[in-house]
Amino acid sequence: LLLDGTAMCWGNNDFGMLGIGNTSRSFTPLNVSGNHKFKQISSGLTHTCGILQDGTAMCWGVGNFGQLGTGDGSSSWIPVNVSGNHKFKEIGVGYSYTCGLLLDGTAMCWGSNTDGRLGTGGSTTGILYVPTNVSGNYKFNKISVGISHTCGVLLDGTAMCWGSNLYGRLGTGNTIDSLIPVNVSGNHKFKEINLGEQHTCGVLLDGTAMCWGKNTEGKLGTASALDSSVP
Repeated sequence: LLLDGTAMCWGNNDFGMLGIGNTSRSFTPLNVSGNHKFKQISSGLTHTCGILQDGTAMCWGVGNFGQLGTGDGSSSWIPVNVSGNHKFKEIGVGYSYTCGLLLDGTAMCWGSNTDGRLGTGGSTTGILYVPTNVSGNYKFNKISVGISHTCGVLLDGTAMCWGSNLYGRLGTGNTIDSLIPVNVSGNHKFKEINLGEQHTCGVLLDGTAMCWGKNTEGKLGTASALDSSVP
């Protein structure tokens, strides 16, 4: 994002995720089509989304699982409006799905619900083509989207996660997938959380860090190679 809110993208563009109106790759930054002004942007594997300065959202790239939120499975090489005219303060792009926080902290997700990654409690084989409320009406300060799981920090600093729990990446003390948000073990107070493909890390209010999930290559930073299903 430029200082004036203009968006520029570069790199692989096989599926139109640069938003420049074609599928040509670019080694230098190019303006996203439409001269829209954004206040936040999030890029995934095959699609990109951003929040305009009025709080509404636009997405572009692959839409076959409804991840663009336009009401159907269409893909787009330029930014298109997310359905519902919702006002977002944060948006996150995962693999084949998208989640965002409304101004009041309510979470909404759309796209593929494989492993329950949308948190809506619906079928794990389902697709949601428009933003749908995450179960529980929780209010979040932060949200982070991974490949197949999602986590958020509640207003009180505790964390909840949902979706695939392979390797314990939800931090619940087990490896059972969850279709709805579940509490991360330990009642820790976080100010930030961030998701990798198979693990999760968060920053506590005092600035210390905790991680959980798969620990190959020592990605949890715990001085061992053991996976952990709790922070």
